[in-house]
Amino acid sequence: MSFQSVQDIRSDLESLSERQALLATEPTTKKFVDAFFPGLTLKKSIVWITITQAVVYVVTCLWSGSFAPTDLTLLNFGGAYGPAIRHGQIWRLFTPIFLHASIWHVVINLLFILYMSLNIESKYGTKNFLILYFVAGVLGNMMTVLCRPCALSVGASTCGFGLIGALLTEICLA
Repeated sequence: MSFQSVQDIRSDLESLSERQALLATEPTTKKFVDAFFPGLTLKKSIVWITITQAVVYVVTCLWSGSFAPTDLTLLNFGGAYGPAIRHGQIWRLFTPIFLHASIWHVVINLLFILYMSLNIESKYGTKNFLILYFVAGVLGNMMTVLCRPCALSVGASTCGFGLIGALLTEICLA
């Protein structure tokens, strides 16, 4: 009887060792983040842009005194608005890249752009990525103002669409 008990104990220990080995190979938090955002490090410029956009969103919410910035706050912080741009406020073509109108707007924009940008920045390099990102944002804001001159426009979607355009161009030329 005692001999079987020793075998049972050995079997239990082997089973425990196998379970520990399996647990050691399960994905960690780092692997989970890498699955969705491969190459995510503070060395990437898009990470700092994303952090800046999140901080600007919080500041505009605090300025508005609510969970979403008001139109007046977005206008004061530099939202794209045709009549203001026509009167010389050209910087309004750049600043909307950092402004967002709601929590869902900022979350979806940042996750989508962060996911795409990590790969693009690795492929093209930081300098070329930044040129592509900001030129796409400014040109997109110009088109938005041309199409809807009296509407207040904010968001980094113009940058995201520029990145999609760059990827589609690369696919078509390959």
